Amino acid sequence: MRTKLDNSFGTPYFKLLAKFLTKDFGMKYCLIGQYNVENDTVKTLVFATNQSIQNNFTYSLKGTPCKTVLEINTCFYPKNIQQLFPNDLDLKTLGVESYFGVLLKNEKNDPIGLIALMHDKPIFLGFQDINQQK
Repeated sequence: MRTKLDNSFGTPYFKLLAKFLTKDFGMKYCLIGQYNVENDTVKTLVFATNQSIQNNFTYSLKGTPCKTVLEINTCFYPKNIQQLFPNDLDLKTLGVESYFGVLLKNEKNDPIGLIALMHDKPIFLGFQDINQQK
């Protein structure tokens, strides 16, 4: 079965992907960004809130969970993200409670960007719920 994602590329693809990820994963925010190694920033290619595309922006990685993504490839914080990264004021402004991020690399294995899904509620995965019931 073909979807809109199959026929898109570039910026339209990233916009569709962000909307798809927020809807299918039930997340409030999706950020797809390009990493700038020279000044340790990310420029958003797309930022979606509740499947609505917002204006792009550039932000410093210092003190953010996105910096952790660049260091360890993938990170997941199911709750309390603001307490874990108190210097990331954007998390507070957006009311972010939980975060999942994954690093994007090029064919040389160099970091080129990231995808981050964020929510204003804790994220509970099915296997965690099962383990908590035991």
